Amino acid sequence: MKKQPLVILLSILILSFLSASISFGQSTDKLKGLKILYVGYSPERDLPQNSFRAAAGISDERFEADLHSRMGEFEALLQKYFGKVTTMDARDYKETMSAEYDVTVFDAVPTAVRPLLDE
Repeated sequence: MKKQPLVILLSILILSFLSASISFGQSTDKLKGLKILYVGYSPERDLPQNSFRAAAGISDERFEADLHSRMGEFEALLQKYFGKVTTMDARDYKETMSAEYDVTVFDAVPTAVRPLLDE
């Protein structure tokens, strides 16, 4: 999926902008008009079977502990700066859902749109 690196880059740029705005005391009022979709893992659901936590060196215990608070903490952070924030589980995400939002932040790997091709 070629869009994934672009989405990750945009997410990093937005978070960097927020950090810089806060650090230099600049107003973030103009961000209130943006609609944000946060795609992560819902703490109400079972742990995902296919995640990148092993490749990232995160233990199962740490991942499980983080899973229970991560989505809520990101939602609270994003709501401080943006007008509309929606969170959803990555396993329910469909590419068309992003059309209603200005920015989609991926904090988890959604279900593949199509199977990877064997090389």
